[in-house]
Amino acid sequence: MYRLIQTVQQYFDLVFSQENQVCSLFSRLLQEISKRVHIDRINQDIESGYQSGVTVAPALFINRVRYTERWNIEQLKAAINHHYFLGWIF
Repeated sequence: MYRLIQTVQQYFDLVFSQENQVCSLFSRLLQEISKRVHIDRINQDIESGYQSGVTVAPALFINRVRYTERWNIEQLKAAINHHYFLGWIF
């Protein structure tokens, strides 16, 4: 019984430790957002998206080619295979 209690205590210690780490990271993120720490990088990413032809989010690219077909597993597999083999040809 003691071993079970000890194991449960270790589990809770781990969970609360991770929870505290997540809370700390989330708090840091909120502070950085409020201070606009990442605004230049965000604007660069937005501009890069516009230049790549992104008009809505999310946008999917396969080997730097925008994928505009339906997002189902079979069509995605076919597109990935197509672009993979094209990469070997060119």
